[in-house]
Amino acid sequence: MCKRDRETRRRCPMSETLSVTIFTNCCNLSLMIRAVNVYKYNGQQVSNDLLLSSSLCIVDIAPCCLSSQQVSSDLPLFSSLCIVDIAPCCLSSQQVSSDLLLSSSLCIVDIAPCCLSSQQVSSDLPLFSSHCSVDIAPCCLSSQQVSSDLPLFSSLCIVDIAPCCLSSQQVSSDLLLSSSLCIVRLTTVPEMLHRTPNSAVIVSCLIVFCLASPSSQASISSSSRSNHGDPLLVETQSGLVKGLNKNVLGRDIHVFYGVPFAKPPLGSLRFRRPVPVDPWHGVLDATILPNSCYQERYEYFPGFEGEEMWNPNTNISEDCLYLNLWVPERIRIRHSGESSRERPKVPMLVWIYGGGYMSGTSTLRIYDAGIIAATTDVIVASMQYRVGAFGFLYLSPYFNGDSEEAPGNMGMWDQALAIRWLKDNAVAFGGDPELITLFGESAGGGSVSVHLLSPVMKGLVKRGIIQSGTLNAPWSYMSAETAANMGRSLVDDCGCNSTQLADAPSKVMACMRAVDPRTVSVQQWNSYWGILGFPSAPTIDGVFLPKHPLQMMQEGDYTDTEILMGSNLDEGTYFILYDFIDYFKKEAPTFLKREKFLDIINTIFKNMSRIERDAVIFQKVQFQDKHSHCLREFSSKINTAIVSESSVPR
Repeated sequence: MCKRDRETRRRCPMSETLSVTIFTNCCNLSLMIRAVNVYKYNGQQVSNDLLLSSSLCIVDIAPCCLSSQQVSSDLPLFSSLCIVDIAPCCLSSQQVSSDLLLSSSLCIVDIAPCCLSSQQVSSDLPLFSSHCSVDIAPCCLSSQQVSSDLPLFSSLCIVDIAPCCLSSQQVSSDLLLSSSLCIVRLTTVPEMLHRTPNSAVIVSCLIVFCLASPSSQASISSSSRSNHGDPLLVETQSGLVKGLNKNVLGRDIHVFYGVPFAKPPLGSLRFRRPVPVDPWHGVLDATILPNSCYQERYEYFPGFEGEEMWNPNTNISEDCLYLNLWVPERIRIRHSGESSRERPKVPMLVWIYGGGYMSGTSTLRIYDAGIIAATTDVIVASMQYRVGAFGFLYLSPYFNGDSEEAPGNMGMWDQALAIRWLKDNAVAFGGDPELITLFGESAGGGSVSVHLLSPVMKGLVKRGIIQSGTLNAPWSYMSAETAANMGRSLVDDCGCNSTQLADAPSKVMACMRAVDPRTVSVQQWNSYWGILGFPSAPTIDGVFLPKHPLQMMQEGDYTDTEILMGSNLDEGTYFILYDFIDYFKKEAPTFLKREKFLDIINTIFKNMSRIERDAVIFQKVQFQDKHSHCLREFSSKINTAIVSESSVPR
C-alpha cells in the first residue's frame, strides 16, 4: 500500500483554486518533477517545504477549468507531461501496476469514483502506449464509445470527462485537445488561473513509469474509496463529501455543511414532495453553509439584535434542501480504516429548527452544534426544510387522490427524507443508525412530535426531545378544510384565480409555479389570523397525519417512543414583541396595568379553560398591593407543608 508519512496542503500562489498535495515515501511510484522557479506563499518562500524531487509530488489542480490556452500560458506543459490527480484514493505502485495495467509512458488520471479492475480496463478502455484515459465515471465508456465519441491519439490525455460524456465535437471545440497536451479536470467550477508575480511554477520533464508485475495482481476493493486515509473525506451513499476541521474549546471537530439530500424543489418540483438527490461523482465541497429556505425577514426593529439574530444568515432560496453535520474528530479517526465497521458507533442528534413553520434556518449561529460535538461522543446533524406555503400549501382535494400536486406537509416530507438520508449514512460518519434522537424547539418541537406519531416514520426514529412545542398545540396542526381554505386564499392573492381549481386545477398550479417566490412569501401572510395564528402548519392530510393528533394519542395509534419534554424559559416573549407591539417597549422593561395584562393572557390562552387561565394569572402576577405579604406568607406555609409531607416515611 502507498504509505503517506506526511501530507501537506498549500494554497498555490497561481490561483485561489490551485492546491498542491505532497505525498512522501510513496513506494516505488517514480515521478520526476523539477521546479524551475521559487515562488512565495503569504510572503514566505515555500520551495524548501515542497522539496520537489523524485518520487515526491502529486499535483491536484482541480477543480479549475483549464483550456489549452490557459494550460500553455499558466502551466507551460511539455510533451509527455501529466498533472496527475489520483484523489480521492491514493494508489500505491502495486495497485497502479496490477489493477490498471500501466505501461511505460501511460498515464491514468483520477480513477475515482469507480476504481476499475484490470478486466474492466482491458475490456472497456483498450489502453495503448503513451495514451491517457481518465475518469470514465459515471458513463463507463465501452471500446465503441471510446473510439466514436472520444477519438484518442497517441500521447493525448483525456482527463475527467465526468459527469457528461463529451462528444467528439465537444472535445475538439471545448477542450481543444491536441497531441502531447494534457487538459486536466474540466469540472464544474469555471475559475481560471491567472499568473501573478513570483507565482509561476514551471513543471517539466515529468515521466511516469509504472511497470506491471505479474506477481502483483491485487484488485482495488470496493472499500478502497472509504480507506482513503483522509478523515475529512466521507463516502456516503450519495457520493464523496469533504468537510472542514474546526477547533472548538481546544478540541477538533469535523464539520460538513450543505450536503444535499434532495433535488432542488424548483420549477415543476415546487409545491411537491421532495425527490431524493441523484448520486454525484467526484468530491462534494461541504465547507460552505447552505442556502436558507425561502421566507420573509423580520425587520420591525432595525438594528435590534434580539430580532436580527433570528433572520436567515445565508442566501434565501428555494434551492435549500441540505444537511449539516458536526462530528468529533476522534470519532472520525476511530471509524476510518479497514476495521471501522467493527468498531462501536455513537448516537446521533438531529436538530429541527422552529419558527412557526413560517421561518427559520439551521445555519443560525445559535444553532451551531460545535460545542456539543467537541464535548461529547455524539454526532449532531441539522437540516433545512421548506417553510410557509412552499412547505405546506394544501390543494390536494382539488386533484385526484394520487396526485402529487400541493399535497401539503411538503416541509414534513423534507424532514423525513433528511432523517432517512442520515439513517442510511450514519455509519459512514461513525454514527449508529439505531440511535438517532430528534430534538427541536417551538415548531421544531411540534415537528418532532409529528414524526413520533406519523405512520410514515415508523422504524426510522423512536426518540425525541421536544422543547416548547408539541403537536397538540393549536398552532401546530391544521385541519384539511382549514388548510384548503388557506390555499385557495393564497391562490387568489397571487393572481391565479382559485375558481379554476374545480375544473382546471393543473392550470392553477402552472400559474402558482410561475409566481415569483417573493410574491408567494409576502402574500401568504394575508391569512395570518392573530397571535400564533400561522397560515401554514402540519396538515391532517390522511397520509403523514392520518387523523387528528389528539385522537391518535388517545387511541395509542403510534409506535412506542422515548420522549424528553420541556419548555424554554421566556421563549414566548419573542411573539409578544410582535403581536402586542403597542404594549411593550424593546428598550426597557414594561410594567402593565392589570387590565392590559388580563387582555394579553386571555388572547394568548384563548383555547384554555377558565381555570387554566386563572392558574397562569396566579403564577405570573407579582402582587404589589397591601395584601401581598399575606399571599407570600400563605405561599410559604404551603411550601413548608409540602416539604414536610414529602419527608414522612411511607
